Amino acid sequence: MIPRTIRHKYPLRQWWTWGGDPVRYYPFSVLSAQAGILQLNGQWERAEAIMVRNVEVSETWADPALAAQVRHQLSSLLVHQGRYDQARALADGAYQAFRKLGLASGLVDALEVLGQVCEFTGDYARALEHYREQLELAEKDGSQLLLAQAWSNLGNLHKAAGRFEQAGDSYLKLKEIAQRTGLKKFLRTAYNNLGNILRSQGRIDQALEYFRRALGLSAEMGDRWSGMAALNNIGTIYSARLEYGPALECYASLLEAAQKLGDRRSIGIALGNLGNTHLELGDHPKAREFYSQRLELARSLGDRKGQMYTLGNLGQSHLQTGDHQSALRCFRQQLGIAQEMGDLGNEAEARSKLGQALLSLGRKEESLQENLKAVELGEQSGDQWYFCEYLIHLAEAWLASGKHRQAGPVLAKAQELCRKMDRRNLLDYCRELEEKLRA
Repeated sequence: MIPRTIRHKYPLRQWWTWGGDPVRYYPFSVLSAQAGILQLNGQWERAEAIMVRNVEVSETWADPALAAQVRHQLSSLLVHQGRYDQARALADGAYQAFRKLGLASGLVDALEVLGQVCEFTGDYARALEHYREQLELAEKDGSQLLLAQAWSNLGNLHKAAGRFEQAGDSYLKLKEIAQRTGLKKFLRTAYNNLGNILRSQGRIDQALEYFRRALGLSAEMGDRWSGMAALNNIGTIYSARLEYGPALECYASLLEAAQKLGDRRSIGIALGNLGNTHLELGDHPKAREFYSQRLELARSLGDRKGQMYTLGNLGQSHLQTGDHQSALRCFRQQLGIAQEMGDLGNEAEARSKLGQALLSLGRKEESLQENLKAVELGEQSGDQWYFCEYLIHLAEAWLASGKHRQAGPVLAKAQELCRKMDRRNLLDYCRELEEKLRA
């Protein structure tokens, strides 16, 4: 976004020197707009070339505000490509320049990139500082556009950290602003993310409807990048309903789109979900092939969250094929990253999986303690989508310990949640446990 303070300030103009020779001023605003359109349509290499040229030229003679803006624009592109160190350096430079100039809109833009870099690399505390500062500046400025940016970023961070109630509140504020002002970009973002919150609450049909609205708005706007997020979310619904064919189609389309865009973070997400679907289909070699690519990419990007997810899923594959020690190592690494990031939701997931691995090794008491902690953390996070899994694993641990009276109510609650959220794959396993309970 070009800050309102400098937008249209530098149109392409032709002047004449004293000697009569024409001189053209470098058309920053035109080229910045062109680069933005190219980025929106997935032509990231061409967009980057223009942005780099803008930065190079701005170093020699551009207005300080404009020089800061072109650095911000390039940093925003680099974030989507997973080039976090470069993005951070450019955004920090832009932030310092905007701060010196007193340009609130520019500061909001720079803080967004700085927050995203911290969020995607797992530093949630620092990301929260950036986004809160962004919101304070937006409120002082009074711009609805800047407020929408700030609420969107805060919602994303709360969701990533497993704070679903706070995330939902942020997205509702975003939706209200977007509907009132006609900001389609942010309405699409609100639909996508509210869909995720609805899914976590078990309101699957409503979630799917929101994802489809987001996909429709992305297509209407020609925004391929945001369309990828909607595709991914729709795929997760199909997977939960055991409709693996449509799920694989969604993830394959996501991977193809992300590769064309050069969006390495989205490539990683697509690889991970392709692996998850093959895992559910029982094709462990194929699943691990995708997980290996995903883990390598996440490490190269410094994507701690991506590493955490992949280690958990890889551990699940090892557990299902009887390699309990490898599973244990993966789950402990997953838990360590979640704790470093302060991510309650993923700490709960890691402890639940760790409990499974310990139970497979006959370490019943340790398993029970991990599962009890997982359920406690899962209740705190408020994500019912995964909470039903933690309940199932706790019921299994109680059964293994011979404590059927404790297992029964936990299993009944798990079944109720699975039906509510239409998680058919988990319902089948609940029935197996129910038979053991009756035996």
